Amino acid sequence: MQTRSERTSLRSQRANPRAWPKSPLRSMLLIVTVGGAASGACTDLRTSEPMPPTWNGSVARLISERCVSCHGASEPEGGWNASTYLDAIACTAAGEPAVVAGDDRAPIVRALASASHQGLVSADERGRITEWNRLGSPKLESSIHDPSYANPRSPLSHGPTLRAANWRPMIDPSDEGACGRCHEGVPSRPANVTASTPGATPCTTCHSEPEGVLACSTCHGSGTVAFLPRNPCFHPEDTARAGAHRAHAETRSLGAAPLTCTACHPVPDGTSPSPADRFTGAHGNGFVDVAQDAQVAGPNATFDATSRRCANECHTRPGGARREPAWTDAATLKCNDCHGSPPPTHAKFAGKVCTACHAEANTEGTMLVEKRLHLNGRVDLGDGSSTCGACHGKGDDPWPATGAHAAHRAPKNSAAVPCSACHEVPNGSGEGFDHPKGGATRVVFSGLATKGGLSPTFSEGSCREVYCHGGAARPSTLPALVWADTASGATGLACNACHGTPPPAPHPQAPGCDFCHRSVADSNSLGPIIRPESRARHVDGIVDK
Repeated sequence: MQTRSERTSLRSQRANPRAWPKSPLRSMLLIVTVGGAASGACTDLRTSEPMPPTWNGSVARLISERCVSCHGASEPEGGWNASTYLDAIACTAAGEPAVVAGDDRAPIVRALASASHQGLVSADERGRITEWNRLGSPKLESSIHDPSYANPRSPLSHGPTLRAANWRPMIDPSDEGACGRCHEGVPSRPANVTASTPGATPCTTCHSEPEGVLACSTCHGSGTVAFLPRNPCFHPEDTARAGAHRAHAETRSLGAAPLTCTACHPVPDGTSPSPADRFTGAHGNGFVDVAQDAQVAGPNATFDATSRRCANECHTRPGGARREPAWTDAATLKCNDCHGSPPPTHAKFAGKVCTACHAEANTEGTMLVEKRLHLNGRVDLGDGSSTCGACHGKGDDPWPATGAHAAHRAPKNSAAVPCSACHEVPNGSGEGFDHPKGGATRVVFSGLATKGGLSPTFSEGSCREVYCHGGAARPSTLPALVWADTASGATGLACNACHGTPPPAPHPQAPGCDFCHRSVADSNSLGPIIRPESRARHVDGIVDK
């Protein structure tokens, strides 16, 4: 922190040297209560010299009486809200700061001189507001802090001052200038201080986020936004420094899910009880450290501080037109900027759209519809759940809703048909065949479908020579079943759809199925039926008698 002489010197460089009287009597008295506990009370001993105008001294009352009726918090005229100190020194609707140190053409001064405001204030009142603006709109006169300590625009405000002191007054209770000696809402307070100084502004008056002054937005953003730029009215320099923060942390090109700060920077985990831990290592050290998360950016991600370009999995993909955009490049990225759509190394599936394999893309592959799956460190198929239902089915249910899948999943007269009867299914070991990843549906019969030495086929949308539906050994009286015909799914196939009733000779031509197959079949007035309790034994590869 600056010494009193340094503060006085800095003040004199930006203001009239006579404006702030230099009194040797200014000092801080530390009042110690009985028992040795310090109350932290800080008292100014002042001379009788006229005090320069400050917000707390007279300007707040003057503006409240003369301005707030039109410039209140609710729909203030000209976009200028004069209700609080920070509001009053903020910007107008035109984006211009209402007060500008040393500038007699600042908006607040021009407004008071305009015809529309004539008679609103007296000549003395106008003079005090003009002088207040010229001095840098100080909040209060204090022997402890520079008058502009609360003004975010001032190089002598508390932000730059604490940063220059490596945050010690805020986090180290033993520091000579520890903020906790006077203020509430400080992360660390000296053990012998039990109360704040009367009139000392609590830090949480402005830093009202749940974490108070330790909230990420205190240094890196504003309010609930924890990334640059900060309030552009108070920190116009941040507009150029902000780079692509918003594109990564909020809006994201093409609607991709926002990244957390940890994707690019070392960030405190917030679990340490010590506030000082927030400002050790690669955080709060005065440098912008870039350490990309390998789970998101890839194990070989790099950042070139000179060109300000990242080489990582997020952008450096095959076929990308802008594979390493600069951090300062504000142009919106498109699918083809990071990778081809589809990438040049992508499998070619004629006639297939992106959504056949990827839930996050639209049909044309020109934008995202599912934000959480994009740029998450892996290539997600389907809904990204890594279950069978990710690509076909839904959630933990692997059964598609297409064709006759429902009829095979829950047949009316038999056990469910396993997926492996018609398709190659991974065994979970990661070994063996390459599971289909998009493209045309592959039908590969095995197990129950080939019972009896059959060689079933699937072509033109129909199954042939499948054990489940007859085959050469059990000829059906009906034509081949069409996969897309789902009409029978709700009622179940008739017996003679898969085999005759009874099958032709040499099968005995008995009067009813239950004569020989009583453990499975029964008869009623409409013909043979499968006993409900025996459905699992029907079409299981075993002829039950």
